[in-house]
Amino acid sequence: MTQTQEASVGTAKVLRKLEASLAAGQFYEAHEMFKTVYYRHRSRGHAAASYELAQEGARLQLQRGQLNCGVELCLLLVEAYVADKVPASEEAVARVASLVDAFPRGRPGEAADPPVAECSRLVGAAVKWLRSSGDDGRHEAALEGRLAACVTESLGWQGLGFALPHYARACDAGAAAAAVAAAVAHGRPDEEDLFLTRAALTMAAGRPAGAASGRGAPAQLAAARELIAGYGGAAGHAPPDTPLLHFLSFFMEALARRSADLAALLLQRYRPALDRDPALWTLVARCQAVHLPAAAGGGLGGMGGLLGEMMGMLAQPTG
Repeated sequence: MTQTQEASVGTAKVLRKLEASLAAGQFYEAHEMFKTVYYRHRSRGHAAASYELAQEGARLQLQRGQLNCGVELCLLLVEAYVADKVPASEEAVARVASLVDAFPRGRPGEAADPPVAECSRLVGAAVKWLRSSGDDGRHEAALEGRLAACVTESLGWQGLGFALPHYARACDAGAAAAAVAAAVAHGRPDEEDLFLTRAALTMAAGRPAGAASGRGAPAQLAAARELIAGYGGAAGHAPPDTPLLHFLSFFMEALARRSADLAALLLQRYRPALDRDPALWTLVARCQAVHLPAAAGGGLGGMGGLLGEMMGMLAQPTG
């Protein structure tokens, strides 16, 4: 039997003992036993065995509700990846993804806080590893999407503000539209346009996962427009016809045309609608920074049809 095979057999035995100790409520003893064997594998160069032990040990701890121990083991796996300069292979990423999925989900309204912050720590550490390994952004986006789903499932509409930036990094318009529609169902009807506008601007302003992903700002803008277009289907009804959503539609077009002049005109005209939520101005500024480089100008040429449509809206109230 080779050293690798011996290490694999030893790992299986340790995991059985760990599971039995956890089932018996011997949480401290189980954790100490795990760390002893884990560091033995590391010192002997049994990298594959150490990865398997960290993954399965973390999963068992999380399933038993031992959050602190589980998170520690999750981070040990990522730290081992970094130390060993592990490339972002499907197998390596799948280990991390399985741990994101293993975090216990709370239910909206439960007294106990679900561990979304701890799950975010794991994803944050994994993203740093992925970037150091030269990942093209695909795996990073997938992990961000898993984290967003964890937040939404655990916190419901109250976690929308936390989840949206992760949906944006995942460039997942469909899931974001569904999350917004679910949040709107718990909110006030007169704030539906605010929910949708915040979400679309967050998506448009998002920084795509992976600097070398090739998607960049145009793909983020396309995802924002897809979110707007798909919202009605997710909500089961058309979005309301309001000045704020008129602004949103025109602003997306201004960003697509990279027209700073048109954007400035829209911001001036629709100021009362935007003033309903000061946070919108921050999101607008982020969109401008991503899609409209400073002093880019852009002019209004070739926009006769768009301006005509916009002028038709000018007679309507803008608040």
